[in-house]
Amino acid sequence: MNNRDQFKKILNYLSALVIICAFMKCFDTVWNNFYNKAMRDPFWHNGNILMVAIYAVLYISMAKTFNGFRLGYDKFTGLFGSQVLGVLGANFIEFILVSLIGRGRLNIAPILVMTVIQVAIAFAWSYVFTWIYQAVYPPRRMIIVYGNKNAKYLVSKMSVRNDKYRIFASISCEESLEDIEREIKNNVAEIISDITNDLRNKL
Repeated sequence: MNNRDQFKKILNYLSALVIICAFMKCFDTVWNNFYNKAMRDPFWHNGNILMVAIYAVLYISMAKTFNGFRLGYDKFTGLFGSQVLGVLGANFIEFILVSLIGRGRLNIAPILVMTVIQVAIAFAWSYVFTWIYQAVYPPRRMIIVYGNKNAKYLVSKMSVRNDKYRIFASISCEESLEDIEREIKNNVAEIISDITNDLRNKL
């Protein structure tokens, strides 16, 4: 694994750790200041730690289900949306669990307020870490070598992810090999679309 891939992994782990710790702190505050106090038989030290740990497992499971930690794979909006779904799922299940433990109808307001705060945190987290990722790994400068005009559909499809790919030039396979090679050297990567096997092998 090269240094680029190693740093990408570290950045993903770090970003996940930041938001997991932030959400654990949110639940810890709500649990200790509201729900545990409302229990007929309140939890003590180890019990409180266990409740926060259970919430962390729930949130991580839900976020992974919706790809909430896939930094660099999704755009900001996709990453944020996945986090929101993960938070809503985890908080819904956690409230049911807390209500069962409390053996009664508990006030839903604290966990609703917590959810709003977590959504705001998820928005800031998604924006900041997406910006960091794009600053460290800017879009690749690419050229497309095409054999027919159908290549424009491929270009259109890849343009949707302009945070990862930027096609700066295009050249027909009918141009001389020297011209194609010269253009390729000016870009980081090349896309080959519908050209002869002989030319493909040379490139």
